[in-house]
Amino acid sequence: DVFYRRMSPPQRCLVNIVGTLGLLLPVCGLMTWSAMRYAARSWGYAERSAESGGLGYPFVPLGKSLIVVMLLLLIVQGIVILIRNWHGLRTGEFPEGATTEQKL
Repeated sequence: DVFYRRMSPPQRCLVNIVGTLGLLLPVCGLMTWSAMRYAARSWGYAERSAESGGLGYPFVPLGKSLIVVMLLLLIVQGIVILIRNWHGLRTGEFPEGATTEQKL
């Protein structure tokens, strides 16, 4: 943040693109791959809660499947960030977060 706020909008777009491609998407990809195996195993075993009054069959695997859904939505958001910042670099119409104007 110390350096980012002093950057010009094109530099901010580049930082956003590099950060998304170098950190966000690879980490989310690895986590999605791992979470898919985790959820598939839960569905395969028809997993139930270990607690006596806990959740039954469809709810435990469903909860684990929501982890995959969350990660996929995060990947979609990363793609949106890439598109917006790439568009800003090409056209000069920078996304709201890349401008130096502060709104009160």
